Amino acid sequence: MRPIRLFFVFQLLNTQAFCQQNKLDNSINIDGSKTTLFTNEELNLVVISSSKDSIHKLIFKNSQGRLRNFDGGIPNGLFSLSDLEIGKVTISVFRQTDTGLQLRNYKTYNVIKKPLTLEEKAVLKLSIKPEISLEGYLKGRVPIQTIKNATRFNINKPYKIKNLTIYIGSYSGFCSMPVVCQLSSEKFDENFKNILQRIGVGSYIQLENIKIADLKGREYILNAINFMAK
Repeated sequence: MRPIRLFFVFQLLNTQAFCQQNKLDNSINIDGSKTTLFTNEELNLVVISSSKDSIHKLIFKNSQGRLRNFDGGIPNGLFSLSDLEIGKVTISVFRQTDTGLQLRNYKTYNVIKKPLTLEEKAVLKLSIKPEISLEGYLKGRVPIQTIKNATRFNINKPYKIKNLTIYIGSYSGFCSMPVVCQLSSEKFDENFKNILQRIGVGSYIQLENIKIADLKGREYILNAINFMAK
């Protein structure tokens, strides 16, 4: 699942009456038109502030589910939203002021239950669950030098990687707009190796459209996996 990139030039929003009393900032750009999420998937958010408001000084709230920051609770612009129930979920961004919290921006999504594909159902029935790792890390924060020294993704037997799409980017600095790569095996090609040499602390690596196969050639689809350089 490709991350949704939300570029906030923050605005004051609250109730409809409140909005009528304040001019909205027309320079806000929400990249991506996705408005529907699924209960059995994880939403990845990359939040970039192009205003005077620093990401580290902003407060993020969600109306339901679990909103997790990839840097141990200190806002850095990379979040995941999971454990959603059917209904709606709103992500709100606030700034702390002398008079209290000030709403700067928000986005609301519909949440529905998505039927599992045949490949996803097949994965649930496997006696040996497939696991893809990066130098022993299954997800989350990975030392930056470990990432740069890596030459392949690892997957447990009896599976092999057939195809995957990789998004590499950062909320600031190197590559704020993700670079997209394709791999057709566990081994990194030269292009992907060169890109990894350019990443910095805070860069994310997201694996999507992960297709694997067992020894008999039967193919399965895995959920997205996220890594972040620390």
